[in-house]
Amino acid sequence: MLKSDPGNAEALHLAGVARHRVGKPGQAADLVEKAIRTEPRDARFHRTLGDILHAGGRDERAAECYRAVTALDPGDADTHAALAGALMGLDRIDETLESYRAALRIEPGDITALFGHGNALRAAGRHDEALAAYRAVLALQPHYVPV
Repeated sequence: MLKSDPGNAEALHLAGVARHRVGKPGQAADLVEKAIRTEPRDARFHRTLGDILHAGGRDERAAECYRAVTALDPGDADTHAALAGALMGLDRIDETLESYRAALRIEPGDITALFGHGNALRAAGRHDEALAAYRAVLALQPHYVPV
């Protein structure tokens, strides 16, 4: 499809996803960035680029991508949590906590966000609150194992 329509944003995005899945993160990021230049208001493209960059340890740029998604779609709890994960990697704990709180306002029972929030609270030295967050996780899912 890209040969016949090299500017097709959807095809660029899907090609980027495919490249990422076969371990070609640089090519993947390039393709998704082209998709974003073509369709800058498509939150999916920014999210994909954020995920590719985060997986490669490029958390500063990943956080920028996730912020773009939350600006386009503020109700996307999963992206607020992804942003929190990138910020945690940058040791920006206050912003991490803020992003997890945003995710949990949207999806209060999100186990992954609850667990991540507990980890961020622990990193902030707020151990009693962290313990409460972990207990909330176990109350919702007694056999939860973080991935």
